[in-house]
Amino acid sequence: MDAPSFDFLIQFYVDDKKTPVEDHIKEWQEADSPFIKVATVRIPSQKFDFEERKRLDEGILFSPWHTLLEHEPVGSVNLSRKRLYSELAKYRREQIAQRSREPQPYVAVGD
Repeated sequence: MDAPSFDFLIQFYVDDKKTPVEDHIKEWQEADSPFIKVATVRIPSQKFDFEERKRLDEGILFSPWHTLLEHEPVGSVNLSRKRLYSELAKYRREQIAQRSREPQPYVAVGD
């Protein structure tokens, strides 16, 4: 069986009227900004259900901002996503740190 594959397509910004970044309702028309295929991603079958993988997955942060500066997401919705992703990552890391702390003596544990 072939690995599932996904075509990765982009559209270029033209101007604020045809391809507005801040108007989240307006669909960009292909006539104004044609789709350009930039990659095909193939994902082979993988095994994920083992402890080492689970530990790695817990510590990894997904963010569309792990990219080149010129490829960073733009617009106000993406800026709010960036803040949310950052806060979620901070929370996850705090939770992981609490679970992996050394046991504390009873007197050091506050109510």
